[in-house]
Amino acid sequence: NIIDKNGNILNVYTEEKPYITMLNCVSKSSSESLINYNNEFKKIDITNNGDGTYNTIIKTLGTPINVSFNKNYRSYITEINEINIGEQTSFYDLFYYLTNLKKVNLSKLNSSKVTNIDKMFNNCSSLKELDLSPLNTSNVTRMNEMFINCSSLTNLNLSSLDTSNVTGMSGVFKNCTGLIELDLSPLNTSNVTRMNELFSGCKKL
Repeated sequence: NIIDKNGNILNVYTEEKPYITMLNCVSKSSSESLINYNNEFKKIDITNNGDGTYNTIIKTLGTPINVSFNKNYRSYITEINEINIGEQTSFYDLFYYLTNLKKVNLSKLNSSKVTNIDKMFNNCSSLKELDLSPLNTSNVTRMNEMFINCSSLTNLNLSSLDTSNVTGMSGVFKNCTGLIELDLSPLNTSNVTRMNELFSGCKKL
């Protein structure tokens, strides 16, 4: 309680800001440094799953900046059950070289202001399926090489992607050597100026 200058008792309530789960993932490493970001307010919880993997939950207050997966641990991450990095304008190389990533849940990823998704899943060579429906791509202008070297994908549902503002589509499916089926009818290419090497290396299409 605080007393004002007239002697009146003021009831003051303070509410602690809730921590937001920035990353919830399964990894073959127990390191706290799976992901790089600038935010001093954080909580980290690591659980040994007993099968050679660890569940890591990293929580932060506010929006982390300069987010990237630590290059020394990228190959250890096998599942991402939740990722929330706040409002960003670029997802360039976001999941770059997570070569053993088999599952990623994008439902908490805020993409409403994102304009660049170039190489977003670059070299995610173990991904066999990918739900893109949570992505808001209405402001995206660049999606070059978005799925480059995603060699385990056999099919992709593109129906949720809004590509009406996209100008760059070069190499979107480059070296997706496992793709056997792809429906491109949902893609709006009316503003696209470059789409060279769109299916380069897609030997099974």
